[in-house]
Amino acid sequence: MTIFSFVFFVSCKPTQLVPENEHLLNSMRVKTNPPGKLDGDALKAIVKQKPNKYLLGIYRFHLNVYNLASLGKTRRWKTWLKENVGEEPVILDTLQTSRSAQQLQLYINKKGYFKAKVESNTIYRRKKARVVYSVSLGKPSTIHKYSYVFASDTLRRFLELDTIHQVIGPGSIYDEDRIVAERDRIVRYLRNQGFFGFTDDLVTFSADTAFPNQQVNLVCKVGFSANRKRKASAFMPSTIEKVVIFSGYDPKKRDQSYDVFLDNGKKQVFAYSGVLPYRRNALLQSVFVNPGELFSQTNTERTYNSLAALRSFSSIKIDYVPTGDSIRPKLRAEIRLAPAKKQAYSLELQGSHSAGNYGIQGNITYQNKNVFKGSEIFQIRTGLEIKQVPIGVDSSFAQQVTLGAFNTIELGPEISLIIPRQFPRLGAKNPNVIRKTSLSVSANYQKNPNYFRTILNGNLGYSWVHGPTTWTFYPIELNFINVTLNSDFENLLARLNDVLVRQRYKPILISDCRASYTFNDQVEGKPINSQFFKLSGEIAGIIPSALNRLFGSPKLFDEESDKSIYYRFMGIDFRHPYAEYAKVEADYRYYIRTPDNQTLVFRAFGGVGYAFENSTALPFIKSFFAGGGNDLRAWLPRTLGPGTYYRAGTRGIENIGDVKLTLNIEHRFKVYKYLDLATYIDAGNIWLLNSDSKTKRPGGQFLLNRFYRQLAVGTGLGFRFDFSFFIIRLDTGVPIFDPSKPEGLRWVISRLTFRDVNFLNLGIGYPF
Repeated sequence: MTIFSFVFFVSCKPTQLVPENEHLLNSMRVKTNPPGKLDGDALKAIVKQKPNKYLLGIYRFHLNVYNLASLGKTRRWKTWLKENVGEEPVILDTLQTSRSAQQLQLYINKKGYFKAKVESNTIYRRKKARVVYSVSLGKPSTIHKYSYVFASDTLRRFLELDTIHQVIGPGSIYDEDRIVAERDRIVRYLRNQGFFGFTDDLVTFSADTAFPNQQVNLVCKVGFSANRKRKASAFMPSTIEKVVIFSGYDPKKRDQSYDVFLDNGKKQVFAYSGVLPYRRNALLQSVFVNPGELFSQTNTERTYNSLAALRSFSSIKIDYVPTGDSIRPKLRAEIRLAPAKKQAYSLELQGSHSAGNYGIQGNITYQNKNVFKGSEIFQIRTGLEIKQVPIGVDSSFAQQVTLGAFNTIELGPEISLIIPRQFPRLGAKNPNVIRKTSLSVSANYQKNPNYFRTILNGNLGYSWVHGPTTWTFYPIELNFINVTLNSDFENLLARLNDVLVRQRYKPILISDCRASYTFNDQVEGKPINSQFFKLSGEIAGIIPSALNRLFGSPKLFDEESDKSIYYRFMGIDFRHPYAEYAKVEADYRYYIRTPDNQTLVFRAFGGVGYAFENSTALPFIKSFFAGGGNDLRAWLPRTLGPGTYYRAGTRGIENIGDVKLTLNIEHRFKVYKYLDLATYIDAGNIWLLNSDSKTKRPGGQFLLNRFYRQLAVGTGLGFRFDFSFFIIRLDTGVPIFDPSKPEGLRWVISRLTFRDVNFLNLGIGYPF
């Protein structure tokens, strides 16, 4: 029995602690007539007194915990539950109801409904009360005429060029929030046209409501100020006279002196002491404030964001100093850069969890954040890990354990370089796009009792970030995979005679090209609805095929063939076939967040991979699998599918597929400061494209007329320990529908035992 069911059955009377002659505020509703004209969530937020929190709108978990802890004798643990997890019953306060109605009236008036009426109606039933706020909006007031009054012809001349972007105008509803947005538009536009000293208080509005049919004449006054000492930069456009970049700035020192002031001839001055730690052109590529141009608020923000993206500075400060006169206002831009620590070393020791495999991992990392004086990040990282990995053979095989509880040792050095721009550079710089180029070379050596595997990887990649959108493109990525099998293990695989199991241990060359598009409009720390979408694709084998054609070498269809242009290098025999396949994946997530720290997440993932020409199946590392902490949590990683396939008497065989579909729904809510709970439902499976007769996996082929009946379904309860800087996650899952069971026995929920609960889904961060 879970904590949910325990709390539900023990404490199912929410009014048990409500005093006599008092009422529990059971529900609250704001009803508008006509509906849909105003934001319902904004109206509810105004109401002072709200009912106890509901989970998914149906169950008051926190109230029931409070009531449960109040039963019987007082105990320390009960007191802790009441104060930290529980929520005291919300007793109806009629004074709060009256005040809420008044606040609703004020808010609705600001939205232009001056003749709206708000009434509150309280319905009592036993010891519960339901409050309904009825809002009769009536006809809204609209703007009959919208006009400007300018303090100078200069302001008029500039602002009249942007009237097409007006937020309000004749015919629109009088809305104070939109009037504020119109003020912000005017201020930002003028500041982008050089009016450095122009501020919000220089834009005011006056409204005349003495017109029939609820019409309003609205006048916008621009540039009028009671402060006669306003500088000329508020009323005249200012030009950037000079840009001074102070390198080596220390924000802790009040006065700093610089030995060198280097002018590049374009009134761009570099101030520094000793040796300039950055290449001038590398810095100027991130500076969009240019001499001779008008001051621009947008260009200032772009400069700050672009410099911050270099990750080379601990502090960035951009100031403007007036240098001209009242007739020709000028500014000197001063960009002060406090360098971050150039070199860093780190040593990490941590528990690891990857695809359901547990272990202990240590990493040594060296990082240089300005290796070529252009904010390039050069990194050398070496990791050593010992872990327990499924061997992937029949359970009758006695697996050795060589390192205590672990059977595998893995060593993985990596060298990478990140260039904070596109290299080589093509086309003009776009201030709205953050570009990066990455190069990486790595090796991975894995040894366990049954095989020794070597993976060499090299790639070149580009990324372009524009707001919530990210594009990545890897024109080339190489993976050289070589496997040397233990003779006993090799004999076992021969006896097993399983095509897909042999596929995992086959040496192979993977030369692929991949790209992805990501949209993510999540805003950290803000309870707003958001969505995430990623579409990625890759194709492999283009380069080896081209080289084979160029050198006249035939394509390889036979593993034993020695006709290839590839030779032995660093212990890897390249006479083995190279992979040719295409693969596409799509991942969509929608997050519904509420002000009371509840989140409802919907996720859909789909992918398909197709092997062709030189390959009969996807490489093991590129195949799909189902199960695990980020997938279908009622199953262990790689144990589900494909389709309805199941073979008795096996253990540790990792099931892979060419097609995957996953659907997830998860509800997260806060229980205690550091503890969140989650309930979820997962559905999905993997399938193979090849026929059952070819793969020897009956029921594993993807067919349109039956795949939807082969979706596994699981549910469970999750714990998230949120420490702000990282989240530890533990999910427990139980199967509801198991397609691997015989026909008629697949609905397993009624026959579950304690052994069917999967407690092993431990992870870092949210699953999606």
